[in-house]
Amino acid sequence: MTRAVAGEALGRLLMALLFLVSASTKLTETAAIQAYMQTYGVPAILVWPAAAWEYVAGVLLLAGWLVRPVSVLLAGWCVLTAVIFHTRFSDLDQHMNFFKNMTMAGAFLVLALHGSAGASIDAVLASCRGTTRWTSRQCHQSFVGEVAVLAGKSTNVRRWIMRPTLLVPVVVLCVGFASASFAAGGGGGGGADTAASAFQSKPLDPNFVRAKQMIEARDYKGALPFLQQVVAKDPRNADAYNLMGYAVRSSGDPNGSLQYYQQALAIDPRHIGAHEYIGEAYLMLNRPAEAEQHLSRLDSLCIFGCTEYRMLKTAIANYKAGRRPTN
Repeated sequence: MTRAVAGEALGRLLMALLFLVSASTKLTETAAIQAYMQTYGVPAILVWPAAAWEYVAGVLLLAGWLVRPVSVLLAGWCVLTAVIFHTRFSDLDQHMNFFKNMTMAGAFLVLALHGSAGASIDAVLASCRGTTRWTSRQCHQSFVGEVAVLAGKSTNVRRWIMRPTLLVPVVVLCVGFASASFAAGGGGGGGADTAASAFQSKPLDPNFVRAKQMIEARDYKGALPFLQQVVAKDPRNADAYNLMGYAVRSSGDPNGSLQYYQQALAIDPRHIGAHEYIGEAYLMLNRPAEAEQHLSRLDSLCIFGCTEYRMLKTAIANYKAGRRPTN
């Protein structure tokens, strides 16, 4: 394998991983992604075809099959998403993401122009279309033969092909879940501002579980006695304090919720859920400067980005546009 072939294969791998991880994120953080899409006027239901397309495109790039047409489509995809989601250039993140997408689009156009140099299904099939007209059966036999050589054995070729084919999506999904978990390392909260996103850990205390159920049923006041029992048993339960703040705020008392969020952050200064929710409470109280402080803190905590950062950032943008949070 020449350096050119190895370099092109590595490039395809890196480009494919971006889309495979992106698709996995759409499955692990669906509600947050849908909320983000809706803020730009994109129907939430499109998250599913978008994830499917990114999975398909990533796998085709990884395998090196139909590289030229897939690269053209991905170039268009990068430009489209840049135009829809990243044209607020006063926001440094959007500014950088816009030009990142344009750079990727350029790389895909170069790949579409030159195609795959080797170490790909396209290259193997191209070798079948030399001076001799091969039948599809001969091409298939040639492909299987080359795979057998690469595998170092002539038997069980189908097993050698299928195992990586099945393993790649599993590994990508694991990476996606691990990335989401790492990004959420501070504890509960975030998401589409629902009760389910008010926490991430799942304490065994049945009172906590009962409180969660009541909040999901919008019985915020009824949930508070159960949460008080939780913190009476475990005064260091930051998730419980965060959920108490969520319940009080959702009951229409953002000012009263601050003490619970502050207690959660006193216990766990890295609790990203509490940072998001106290920021939203400050917006309800017309205190945007303090909300910005918690957004900055989330930016430093969420190294690879997280739902809580995106949601508070969107809430602040909406506030500046005259749309104050209502609960």
